[in-house]
Amino acid sequence: MSSGDNERRQRLSVLCKRLRGNESLRSFTKKRSHELKGISHASWSSWESERAGLSTDSLDRLASFIGCSHQSLFAYLDGSITIDELLQPTSTSDIKVNKDSLSALSPDAAAVWMKSLSLKDKLLVASQGFQLFQDQLDELVEQKAKELIEEEAQLLIDLLSGDDYPCKAEITRVADKFNLKTEDLIKLCSRIYSKSKEY
Repeated sequence: MSSGDNERRQRLSVLCKRLRGNESLRSFTKKRSHELKGISHASWSSWESERAGLSTDSLDRLASFIGCSHQSLFAYLDGSITIDELLQPTSTSDIKVNKDSLSALSPDAAAVWMKSLSLKDKLLVASQGFQLFQDQLDELVEQKAKELIEEEAQLLIDLLSGDDYPCKAEITRVADKFNLKTEDLIKLCSRIYSKSKEY
């Protein structure tokens, strides 16, 4: 075996151990069997112990599991980039979204990827995730508030624009909705309906 092959196996071993973290090998491969797409416990063990390299098929599966390109994985194994560069988050401006890949990404796979990051990158991902959550929450609150305002406004419009003077129960219900005094709303209704009769 050439020294280049030895170095590639060493780097592969470091990568696999980094991805697995402190979890036992058996637990790691069992829990993530779907994301690993057929990479067996025996294969992962062989990579960690430097007994085997990557076949074309296993290269595809490992790159898919990590979420990197074949070129990046090759570059790491050849020593052109570091493990941190291989595993670092990609700038969102450089990402071409593959909907099929996103739909297959599970929370477990995301957690494994998170474990492989440096503390700085973990904080970056966490802050971006929180910002995304906050933006979605703000959007939802704004949408619900708009719907509520429209619904309440329609209640008032219906109350004041009917053909017949509304009953007291209906006036009370709308007054409660708007936190108004029932007496004040009755006066408003009386004024509006008395004017409509004049016409």
